[in-house]
Amino acid sequence: MQTIVSTSPPDAAPSAQDADTESAVGELLALIARERASHLRRWCRQDVSMTAIHVLLAIEAHSPLTMSRLAEILDVAVSNATGIVTRMEERGLVQRMHDEADRRVVFVTSTERGRRVLEDREFMKAEQLRIVLGAMTARQRGTFVQALREFIATAERLRAEGSLVDDDVDDPFARPDVPPIPATI
Repeated sequence: MQTIVSTSPPDAAPSAQDADTESAVGELLALIARERASHLRRWCRQDVSMTAIHVLLAIEAHSPLTMSRLAEILDVAVSNATGIVTRMEERGLVQRMHDEADRRVVFVTSTERGRRVLEDREFMKAEQLRIVLGAMTARQRGTFVQALREFIATAERLRAEGSLVDDDVDDPFARPDVPPIPATI
């Protein structure tokens, strides 16, 4: 999660810009919460728990993942991670493989079904965005794209200046091939 460092004194009177900012933040957070709830309902229908999603995301970021590293990422004992992986293996989401050089080392990887769960999530997000953008006029889309580009450029500039603090320096789910998400979203 990114934290925005405020440069205004805490007792300063709110400006119209502050009101606009708070309104935009509130609306974006509400939209994100609705989308998250929608994804949770979909995963529940697929019999996929949030723990399973976390495991799949960790595997996606670090595959193959040792059982001990998975336990560390989930902040649980190895025995608990083993139980989680066993249940996920029974559902066909992951598989275990022993290291050929050291049979005591167990790797966990996603199965085709596990990868499809995450791909489905990304597909649904992209499809929902296409539907919304497609319902906008060309002018509205152009305005939105320009504002989004400016938002991203500003976030990148603030991050480079050190005004945005990266709270997830040791994020176990961070993927080196995916750029960080700007600001608070």
